[in-house]
Amino acid sequence: MESSILILLYLIIGHLIGDFLLQSSRLVAFKHRSVYGILLHILIVLVSQTLLLLPYLNSGKVAFALVLIGALHFFIDYTKVKLDIKTKYPIIPFSLDQIAHFVTLILAYLIIREEIPLIFTEKWWFESLYQNATLLAYFAGVIFFSYTLDIVHLTLKLQKEPNYIYKRGYFDMLVRVSVFVLIYITYSMHFA
Repeated sequence: MESSILILLYLIIGHLIGDFLLQSSRLVAFKHRSVYGILLHILIVLVSQTLLLLPYLNSGKVAFALVLIGALHFFIDYTKVKLDIKTKYPIIPFSLDQIAHFVTLILAYLIIREEIPLIFTEKWWFESLYQNATLLAYFAGVIFFSYTLDIVHLTLKLQKEPNYIYKRGYFDMLVRVSVFVLIYITYSMHFA
């Protein structure tokens, strides 16, 4: 498997982890109160992506792409916070925010996209898992169908009820993930 495709998957998974799994309601409120909240959030996203890309950090392009992602993430989130204050429809800034982040990840991928050797020259115990694009895509799907869609649901709910108190819908997340898993298994069995 070409390492650049894996790097794109790791950039996406790192974004999903940092922007959804590890971003609590308290951190969102902190981002709206202070620029330091945005900086803390960006640090979390960058740590997520850096840990996932650790075996590729021997490339200056990967390090540059991570710095670029951090700088653009700050600008995007700062702008989103300002738009959140001005709009009655939070789904619009949320959608623009995620589109801008995805474009940033594609830009980072285009900077990196050459074959990059891993830092490790010897085989390591989880290399086959680490370099399994199917497993990575599956993991990204699980995060998307659980946490990301939960936040989309929240954003739509806030349009109707601005004072709505958010509580993670773990049961709904489980149902969405179960449907995703069933579709994934069916697809895998049919096209494998």
